[in-house]
Amino acid sequence: MRTRLFDRLARLDVERPYLVLAAALILSILAVLYTRARLEFRTGQDDLISGENRASRDYLRYTHEFPDLDGAIIVVRAAPEPRRAERFVEALAARLLADKANVKSVFYRVDPGLFSDRALLYLSTRDLKTLAARIEDHREFLTDYAAAPRLATFFSLVNREANRAMTSRVMSDFLGTNPSASRDPSESGLDLGTLNAVLRGMLAPAGSGFVSPWAAMVGAGGQNGVLRDGFIATENGKYLLLHVAPGDGVKGGPDPVAAIEDDLNAVRAQFPDVEAGMTGGPALAYSEQVSTEHDIALASVLAVASNALLVIVPFRAIVEPLFALVALLVGVAWSFGFTTLAVGHLNLLSAVFTSILAGIGINFPIHMMARYDEARRRGAAMPQGVKLAVVNTGLGVVASASIMALAFVMPVFSKFKGIAELGLVSAAGLFLCLLSALFVFPALVAIRDRNRPPGAKLKSVKPETESRLGVLFRRPWIIIVVASVLSSGVFVLAPKLRFDQNLLKLQAENSEAVRFENKLLRDSGRSSWFAVSLAKTRDEAERLAARYRKLPEVSDAETIATYIPDRQAQKRSILASLKPVIDPVEVEPLTNPKDSAALANELKALKFKLDSAAAGDPSSEPAQTAELIGEALSRLKTNPHAFDTYERAMASDLAEKLAELKRNLSPGEITEANLPRVLRDRFIGASGVYLVQVYPRGDVWGDAALHRFVTALRTVDPDVTGPPVQTYAMATMMRHGYERAAALALIAVFVFVFADFRNMRDTALATVPLVFGGAWLLEAMVLLGWEFNLANLFAIPIIIGTGVDNGVNMLYRWREEQNKTDLILTKAVGKSVTIASLTTIAGFAALIPATHRGISSLGWVLSVGVGFIFLATVIVLPALFKVIGSRTDASETMSGGEKPGRVASAGMKALMVGALCLAAALYPVVSRATNTHASGRAESNRLVAQAEQLVMQAGQANPVDSSKINAAIAKLHQALKIDPRNDSAYVDLGFCYSVLRDADTAVDMYRTATMINPSPGNFKELADIYLRMGEPEKALMAANAGLEKNPRDARLWNAKGLALHDLLRTSEAIAAFRNAVHYDPRLEVARQNLKALGVSVEAPSAAKNR
Repeated sequence: MRTRLFDRLARLDVERPYLVLAAALILSILAVLYTRARLEFRTGQDDLISGENRASRDYLRYTHEFPDLDGAIIVVRAAPEPRRAERFVEALAARLLADKANVKSVFYRVDPGLFSDRALLYLSTRDLKTLAARIEDHREFLTDYAAAPRLATFFSLVNREANRAMTSRVMSDFLGTNPSASRDPSESGLDLGTLNAVLRGMLAPAGSGFVSPWAAMVGAGGQNGVLRDGFIATENGKYLLLHVAPGDGVKGGPDPVAAIEDDLNAVRAQFPDVEAGMTGGPALAYSEQVSTEHDIALASVLAVASNALLVIVPFRAIVEPLFALVALLVGVAWSFGFTTLAVGHLNLLSAVFTSILAGIGINFPIHMMARYDEARRRGAAMPQGVKLAVVNTGLGVVASASIMALAFVMPVFSKFKGIAELGLVSAAGLFLCLLSALFVFPALVAIRDRNRPPGAKLKSVKPETESRLGVLFRRPWIIIVVASVLSSGVFVLAPKLRFDQNLLKLQAENSEAVRFENKLLRDSGRSSWFAVSLAKTRDEAERLAARYRKLPEVSDAETIATYIPDRQAQKRSILASLKPVIDPVEVEPLTNPKDSAALANELKALKFKLDSAAAGDPSSEPAQTAELIGEALSRLKTNPHAFDTYERAMASDLAEKLAELKRNLSPGEITEANLPRVLRDRFIGASGVYLVQVYPRGDVWGDAALHRFVTALRTVDPDVTGPPVQTYAMATMMRHGYERAAALALIAVFVFVFADFRNMRDTALATVPLVFGGAWLLEAMVLLGWEFNLANLFAIPIIIGTGVDNGVNMLYRWREEQNKTDLILTKAVGKSVTIASLTTIAGFAALIPATHRGISSLGWVLSVGVGFIFLATVIVLPALFKVIGSRTDASETMSGGEKPGRVASAGMKALMVGALCLAAALYPVVSRATNTHASGRAESNRLVAQAEQLVMQAGQANPVDSSKINAAIAKLHQALKIDPRNDSAYVDLGFCYSVLRDADTAVDMYRTATMINPSPGNFKELADIYLRMGEPEKALMAANAGLEKNPRDARLWNAKGLALHDLLRTSEAIAAFRNAVHYDPRLEVARQNLKALGVSVEAPSAAKNR
């Protein structure tokens, strides 16, 4: 039946070629036009996953509540001139805020005026007391200086304080130079730091900017980035940050992130000395989109060009290879039309499908072209040659295309939308390229060769004249043995192959978004990433934040309460005590400059004291200060008015600081209601939920660090979300999706090949290139230091399809041959498989120059993998054919003909031996892993049993022996170190912590137990702890979850009844208690609950008999 179908197709190509081409052209034009009008390119991570899983739902809820929070982050280096960096930020913010279409919001500064009289409340109580003590210590100094604010006065007061010292020890304490002094340096008299600040300010070059020397006396210190002029900064102050939420953009205009980047470039041109760049989720996504689009366009051009050369040169022709390329382009156009119609968009993964089609789709017309040329050279007319190409070779081509499509379509059954869409469009695209090859290529050939005579008939090759290839395959067993030995290393090397889920490593290394993300990690220790939890109340948010801060994986957790100072009444009392000290101090206005002689005298007197102190001080600090005074004296001698400008600036600065301090001495209370709107919007959602921002400690882009971070967070809140949690969930789903797709592809391909050949021997032979080529690829990856990642994992189904595809094409032609010992490589299939493999390699190698490191790694793995598949196809498989063919011929000679099922296949024996060797090699590894796991669980269970004994002993004491409970907790943690998935240990930990009245930790333990093993018993324990905590809603959810596992669990029905009763849903509670008694008539607690509600209950025996 299949032959008749292909025969009709061949006749259509020969008899109606113009009709076929016209139809193909019309469909191509329609597909291209439809694609240009409707196809979208989506680069967000959200476009790679479905919204059906829990992590996606949590993230969607978060983005609905806080739509502007996950924006781009513009990083501006504050050093070396913070004021200039601030001007840069203000100029950029003004440009961005003016672009309403592309920018929703910009958060870069909290107006310092909003905190003008309350800034000191943000200091800790300790820092505030230190400030008060410092001001009290310097009260006399400040009062006297303010009355005559001159440099001469300042140094005169310093000398006066020094003269009060009775010994050099006291003077050293006063100067802050004695390391053994008992007083805190910040609480001592005027120290060398203050002196040096004044002296360096006096000696600073003109135009270098004034630096206040008064911080040691009246400076608040310890202010965070929000309070330092209101600018948002990293914790260490190295970078100023602008949080920009991109808008929806203008229809037909640039991407909003591109518009933001244009504004950033414009401001950078105005401030060429300021280092700035953009990172964050939208910036990384846009950078990935730009690099991917560029890389795919370049790869497509390179693939088509290289494929053209690889087809033209071996066939020594131009027209027919061009026909093959036309057929490929028509198939690609149809594929784009199908993608637009069926899916409507491309994502970051499915965007590579054009390179896949270019690398594989060209193979279909190549196989047909090789067979057609062979037929023509043997003297066949055009119709007969087309028939041989379409019918005989077409059957093999369709089989190989089906194999490739099966390998590609398996990801469709994955829960990961990104690879499911890639699998769908690739599989459909391959079939459309196959149809184009079967229709377009033969029709073009038919038009060209309609009146063209066949070539000269080939002469037969004499048996005694072996080709050069024949010499290589004279001893096929040697080839098989050597190939098997080279493949055996996979058992040692494959377990060392690593998998890297780090998405940052996949992007273009030189992109600005990646560079500045790495800068944030390296220089500030904080990523642009943060996780979030949503809480119903502010108190709940604070409880979550407090628990997050205890985790070693967390650097900080912020809520809106972070911006509301604690102990405000105590702080206001401290500030009020400073009013009588500070209020009388007024800096008098400066009159005309005085004679510099007084200043010189004071400097000389102070220098004398410092020189004396330096003589007995091993440190050089007094000597350095004395040297600075010497420089000041020299400059004063040259120019008596050298320090007039600094003198005025110093007096003015003190006046400003005292005025600011006085404003802050009577602060109003800071509450949630009077916080700036920009802060409330960032921490209170659209429906009134409260946000907890959780920042990781260090770099969590790596898969191990990200796993630890997310796992730790979920012990506090199973519904924690945010970009790192979403990325972790996506990467995990993606990896599992690839693994599932690979397993399904192997099964589906094997079943298809077996159904096609209906012969286990031939099915095994078809998989030989995959077995050997795949083993060599894994060995090479380990030796080259390569890793699998979330981009190159898609190479697995392609490698599977390509390996079996080559084997099937070779096998189809070998089965046609009457003489099975003939070297199959000398036939047309040898040429077609070689060219097809080389064009596939070239198509994938076109991905290697990509700047996107994920796409480049996919190109490398595919190129090397297909290369090894090709070597196995043209070396190992022909050797097996030779061995099997010689045995088959010998069997036919002895028995007078081949008897299927009776011929002992040497090739099959070799494969069976290889399979046994593989099983023998894998057995110790699997056995060791199984035994290790089993022994670990046994040891963990032993510790759990010991802990339970301690708990029982603790319960026998009155009151409960808490020391034994703590000892049990230690045992249980030890058990979890051995086996982290021992849910019994978590259940017992929950019980222990509940005994110690640590309800929050107890809930965490029970939750973890249900996550590891969602059994009815674990859900019952979780429901019980929620009931004890007074949270009946959560208890009801836990009981319902357990009942989904076992609807006949009486104790779960009882727990549900208790929860419903606490929620005042009495009738439902009664029904639940009745179900409990129904499923277990002897459950006394449920019977008592019914009696308490005034419901009569039958005796257990009666209920049971009924």
